Amino acid sequence: MEIVLLLVVYLAYGFSTGALSYILLTISSWFLAISWLFAPYLFNPSGFEWQKTVEDFRDWTNWLLYRGGIGVKGEESWEAWWDEEPV
Repeated sequence: MEIVLLLVVYLAYGFSTGALSYILLTISSWFLAISWLFAPYLFNPSGFEWQKTVEDFRDWTNWLLYRGGIGVKGEESWEAWWDEEPV
């Protein structure tokens, strides 16, 4: 939705040759991009803990690489998770 709003603003003011409108549009675009990049770190304080990040990555790779089968729960394997999902 934000991208659509930004495109509408560009459509309305993009054809202007003035430097002020160009600067305002550029600053708003950079602000949007920077806020999307840094928001997960601001709203997820546990993301700053390196050991927790490493453990989460290890758990995720184990989940991806673990083979599914009979009796395997969806929390242990992506294949079992896929089989449990309703179509």
